[in-house]
Amino acid sequence: MINFCDLFYEEEFPSHNQMAEGIPENTVYSYVSSTYVNGFVNYINPFYFVLVKRYSDDKEWEKCIESISSIEKEYHLRLSKFGDDILLLGETENNWWYIWYDNDVSDCCIGKFEKSKISKDDLIECFIEWIKSNDYISDYYVLSNKLGKHNGWLTF
Repeated sequence: MINFCDLFYEEEFPSHNQMAEGIPENTVYSYVSSTYVNGFVNYINPFYFVLVKRYSDDKEWEKCIESISSIEKEYHLRLSKFGDDILLLGETENNWWYIWYDNDVSDCCIGKFEKSKISKDDLIECFIEWIKSNDYISDYYVLSNKLGKHNGWLTF
């Protein structure tokens, strides 16, 4: 099994000039703002969403999970409404994309790498394995089957 982090050759903590130039191939940018990732989320095709428990206590987490039933009724979906972090995978013609929206909005991550490195099914499998092994995440809930094909704008 491929380690999800090994799909990126570089992890960068980009300067403002680097961010303006876009994300290089096979690179993940760490500690970027939610505003930056909002600029990308509607121009890639997000296909796999995971709500992860980092900030919520058990009672808040249960409330988050219960609120998921209301998302099907929303046209424009604000993913931050769940009150904790959202991780997603997306795609463009030649690349897989990864976004970690951190609920404190200042240290999000975004990266892309070549599709030729891994199949979609294997990508999802190694992504979940990476989430399970991440020390910062105490629980997770896959939202993908709940979101389906979303027609409106996504924002964090």
